[in-house]
Amino acid sequence: GINAEYGDECVFYLSTYTTPVRLLQFFIRHNAIDRAAKLALQHEYEVVNEGIIRPLIKTGRLSDLFDYINSNRAKIQVWERKLTDCCKLLSEVGDLTSVYSVQFFLREYLNAAKTAILMLRNELSVKEQLKYLDKAEDCFKSFLEKEGDEKIMPEINTRISHIHLQRQILEFLKSKQIKDNNNNIHIFSSKIDKTTVIMDLYKIDSMECLPIIRAVRDTFSLNYIETYQPLINTLLKAQPPGNMALWFPKLIKLLGEVPDTQTDELLLGVCNDLKGEQKSFERILAIMKDDRTKIKANINAGYLRNAYILAVNKKMREEIVLLEKECVKQGNTQVREFCKKYLQHNKPSS
Repeated sequence: GINAEYGDECVFYLSTYTTPVRLLQFFIRHNAIDRAAKLALQHEYEVVNEGIIRPLIKTGRLSDLFDYINSNRAKIQVWERKLTDCCKLLSEVGDLTSVYSVQFFLREYLNAAKTAILMLRNELSVKEQLKYLDKAEDCFKSFLEKEGDEKIMPEINTRISHIHLQRQILEFLKSKQIKDNNNNIHIFSSKIDKTTVIMDLYKIDSMECLPIIRAVRDTFSLNYIETYQPLINTLLKAQPPGNMALWFPKLIKLLGEVPDTQTDELLLGVCNDLKGEQKSFERILAIMKDDRTKIKANINAGYLRNAYILAVNKKMREEIVLLEKECVKQGNTQVREFCKKYLQHNKPSS
């Protein structure tokens, strides 16, 4: 507390010769929160912020002010306005922890939840990020209980589902003994490419991350190709293409995440990366389902004779027409002659 005689002299001097901010700081420094709070009501929020809020934040005693306000409810509306304005100043200097504390005290649960999510972008440990995820979810739920607005309920429930997904990501990082989310793997910002999040997870553990990748794809309605093609490309670049034992089992695992109707398109991309690796190429071709895709893969890889044989065996005249044009582009006169003869002897029925 403040010594009566000494304190009165200090208060007189500070009141007469300095600024209100210096007087408020004096009261806070000497734990006279009641005198500071009463004086603060006479000044604008900028003075309150510098004289009371920031000194209390610096000493970890912001809750003292909240306790005082709760015990003196008569001026609660005045304090709400001042604290709301102080939040803007705290946001400008990036003090999100204090912004969250003030918003939560004011029961601005929606804003508090958004602030807690913004905290994930700071350099927090995985453990601390999990803590703020819990705070965000609690605030969203408190907002629903407080407001009960059915119009906004779907949006809030979507945000809560995103929190659950982010928690799954953080728990995955934690299980891998990753203490700091230095790559900032999170899914909240609309500016963040979700395929980047998927790639980061895959690089950590190509097998255990698959359920999370599936959840990210489902949550943000990503198509299978944009989800898994970059992962397959990364897989092939990381291993010698000719050594299938190193990458083929992982490829099959990825394909297990994709419907049969779309695996061929992914495998076509794989074949493009296997030019010159005949054995590996043929292995991939063998698990393709659609003959047209197989022909296209052979053409792309420069195996025009193989493409011709397959098209003839399947009596696919249209594919041979396209193959002849491709032979011209690639300068393969022999296969082109094969195509011309086939087309002459197999004219389309009128």
